[in-house]
Amino acid sequence: MHVPIISRLKWCLSGIAFLASLCLAQTDPGVRGGPSGAGGPVAGLSTALTAAFNLGLTNFQEVEDVSDGLGPRFNSNSCVSCHTQPAVGGTSVVRRK
Repeated sequence: MHVPIISRLKWCLSGIAFLASLCLAQTDPGVRGGPSGAGGPVAGLSTALTAAFNLGLTNFQEVEDVSDGLGPRFNSNSCVSCHTQPAVGGTSVVRRK
């Protein structure tokens, strides 16, 4: 059976794109060592923005319950129970399946 050149070209380009996506896929480097350099407000914030950051940090660390809006898949009682790397508000080391 003769396959048109355009069809073969589409398959070839699709294969190249797929292989390139595998080679260029992002990976999680894991927890980095050394001082965190994170967890605090960005330098140079105005007084109002620093206050907003601090309020958000406080809310992030609050213990919550179902009446506060926790859903059925949340398996703890605070955002900070997971998001602690490299500092409060950072990434989670918990891996979900």
